[in-house]
Amino acid sequence: DPTDNARMYLPRFGQVWRNNNIELAGSAVRDNWTQISDEGGTITAISASESEQGVVYYGTSSGRIYRMDNAHTSSNVTPQLVIDGITSSGYTSSLAIDPENADRVIAVFSNYNIISLWLTEDGGQNWTPIEGNLKGNPDPGVPEILYFIGDGPSIRWAEIIKVDAENEVVLLGTSVGVFSTREINADSTIWKQEGASTVGNVVVDMIDYRAADGWIVLATHGNGMYAANMKFETPEGIASAAENVDFSIYPN
Repeated sequence: DPTDNARMYLPRFGQVWRNNNIELAGSAVRDNWTQISDEGGTITAISASESEQGVVYYGTSSGRIYRMDNAHTSSNVTPQLVIDGITSSGYTSSLAIDPENADRVIAVFSNYNIISLWLTEDGGQNWTPIEGNLKGNPDPGVPEILYFIGDGPSIRWAEIIKVDAENEVVLLGTSVGVFSTREINADSTIWKQEGASTVGNVVVDMIDYRAADGWIVLATHGNGMYAANMKFETPEGIASAAENVDFSIYPN
């Protein structure tokens, strides 16, 4: 729980468990755990809000996404299914909650030939595809309604990074490297590759970011881990910030 480092939410098959003081667990890893929900299926992604304590989203292997409120205190939470508008199905690999808005979430479905990237700004009541230029080119002869069947990459992870109250960077881990955008514009979003000469086109499975010093770590498939310090600059007279990302690799 980003609002309380002692609290942890743990998925087990279709259940969510909570430990209110993980620091006391020691070797007795089974102690202090409370099951707070059980909706069945297999949970493959889970994320807790920074801006509103107790808001937790989780996704399943079948593409279902749930929202829980008061997950930090309740012992019996009824998750709300929040997938209205999502037409994709399959493995949910990542859920990125806006650090300043618990109702704004990016959901990632990790597969080829599907719409992999969705955004909600109302807590899951409505979702909009935001793959933009990462959806690739459709295969010849594919009907317009199946435009996503083509040569687009698989998306694995999303991370929302706040620069200030008005600016943000969204990072994506994909099957062809790491990408970023400064502005989400529905399905016209433009994603650009980061670390092209360092990370390159390697599969990026996970991303983590530490706001205190701008430290980013990328976990790849078979090519070690990369790290960078993201710096933001706002020159006088220019409203938008510019990012400067220089990745280095750890020993594999």
